[in-house]
Amino acid sequence: HRLKPIRERFHEIIQYHIELFQRMIDELIDNFDKYGPYTIN
Repeated sequence: HRLKPIRERFHEIIQYHIELFQRMIDELIDNFDKYGPYTIN
């Protein structure tokens, strides 16, 4: 089993974080839709 090239690993890591980030943003927007931007917790 050969080690993946750095670039390939790097790409996978970036991809993973982008998906995570998009999910966070989706949740944020969901909350805005539900409560509006001016609600204070």
